[in-house]
Amino acid sequence: MIAALVKVTRTKALRRKWLWGVAAFAGIFSFQMNWATGQIFSNFLTIQFIGAGATRGPSAFVAWVLTMTLPVGAALILTGVWANPDKAAKRAIV
Repeated sequence: MIAALVKVTRTKALRRKWLWGVAAFAGIFSFQMNWATGQIFSNFLTIQFIGAGATRGPSAFVAWVLTMTLPVGAALILTGVWANPDKAAKRAIV
């Protein structure tokens, strides 16, 4: 996700960089697993910084919840499907 954001910021002819920056952090699904019970949850269309995390409640008796997001937006940017520098440069020339 960070690499996709760097690619977006370094592409000179790309328009609406802020929108591509948000897309770099977009994922289709977020998976959460309760560490104590092993129960798995999934959320649709999530945005999460760095794509992974762990949370715990205020009590020492509350279990950890691990979260992972599939970085679809970042994958599409890094493969050149979205925010392609070659296509952006061609549009700037025309």
